[in-house]
Amino acid sequence: MNILSHQGSQFCLPCQWIVQSLAPENKAEPQSSQIDQAIALLLAGNFRWSISQPLVAPADRPDDPCRSIKDPSIVFYQERWHLFCTIRSQKRTHQIEYLSFIDWKDANSAERHILKMHSGYFCAPQVFYFAPLKAWFIIKVTIFLVTNGTNRNKLHEYK
Repeated sequence: MNILSHQGSQFCLPCQWIVQSLAPENKAEPQSSQIDQAIALLLAGNFRWSISQPLVAPADRPDDPCRSIKDPSIVFYQERWHLFCTIRSQKRTHQIEYLSFIDWKDANSAERHILKMHSGYFCAPQVFYFAPLKAWFIIKVTIFLVTNGTNRNKLHEYK
């Protein structure tokens, strides 16, 4: 994973992309001084946001219409963007969808894959590479706990 360091702080690649997008308007690669200026603005809490049309919209699936797409986890790896996100559809309230594309302008038309993890509730993916194991991981929210406990202050006693 690419890491950007600045005055003792480190930013992962998506953060580097955000920092570079905060640099003054310039179609060429940002210069070091522009990146330094953008990082200084970011760390000072001086944000300049702009808005565009949605980059990815819910998929139009005739057999299970998708109503929303949210909770993106984005990785740039091997010259491609990899997007994992929660989708809500007519048949299932929460599941995870995966898209891969080279350029954000093509994100909405990228082939979509619903991850078949299990039949229950799962959403809010977080994808990361764990270097000591040289492996990719996906962490997700899963609701599977059934309990008969009634006291929030004694969670350790729940069955």
